[in-house]
Amino acid sequence: MIKRILKMLGALGANTGLMLVTQLLLPPAFLHYYGVTLYGEWIVLSGTLSYLSTLNFGITTYASNELTMLRKRGDSEQYRKLQGSTLALLMFMMCIGVVIATSVFFLPVGRLLHLTAMTPGDVAVTAFFLGLQMLLNIIAGYYSGLFMVVEQSHRGLSWAVARAFAVTIVCFVMTTFRIRFEFLAVGQFIAALSLRSQAQIGRFATGLAGS
Repeated sequence: MIKRILKMLGALGANTGLMLVTQLLLPPAFLHYYGVTLYGEWIVLSGTLSYLSTLNFGITTYASNELTMLRKRGDSEQYRKLQGSTLALLMFMMCIGVVIATSVFFLPVGRLLHLTAMTPGDVAVTAFFLGLQMLLNIIAGYYSGLFMVVEQSHRGLSWAVARAFAVTIVCFVMTTFRIRFEFLAVGQFIAALSLRSQAQIGRFATGLAGS
């Protein structure tokens, strides 16, 4: 028990450290290489697309809590049904999210958000990949939550920290080269898929939880 608590504290400490490093690296870099106006527009786009996270509707938290109780009771049949139904519901919501993200190519997003420093095409591509990254984070969060089911929450949080760290580093490096925002968004999306974290989390957590 003590060992598990210490591991969780270590993972929480790493997460806090990552947030601190992100705040120390990215804002100064954006301001230095892009200026106040472009950085402000990046924040507006990022903040707007972050609303896609509401498509989770608490499914991840509900699934983790319920699956944990079912596993403790040894109710494997109900466990499999709940796991399948919650994942199916989450994937359905992700499909809706993809449709919403794709709609940026047909809506005057730049005009609606009063973005003046970016072209409409740049706004659309940047918003699209920021949206995909947000949807990917929801799926990754679901699988990371399954580690709690098998009493290894620290491992799920560690994977989440590793993914976020990869995104932060890629974003910082690309920013120093003044990469255009649409390519910056693509780079972040690819970084979110790095370390094969999505597949590994899914196979490990689902395999253990289903055992």
